[in-house]
Amino acid sequence: MTGRLVSHSNRKTQTRRYVNIRSKRIWDPEKGAFVRVKISTRALRTLSRKGWEAFGDGKR
Repeated sequence: MTGRLVSHSNRKTQTRRYVNIRSKRIWDPEKGAFVRVKISTRALRTLSRKGWEAFGDGKR
């Protein structure tokens, strides 16, 4: 993802924005085991609030 940095003199320079990715071990109740995933912190919050069912459907 890209964005712009705007200085005090209003000069605009391109910058890159990176997703906050973490490596986590998450319990999967369907498999009955831990699963290693690379997941963004936003998706991790959604997973903890709404559970695997909502997370798998792509709903937010």
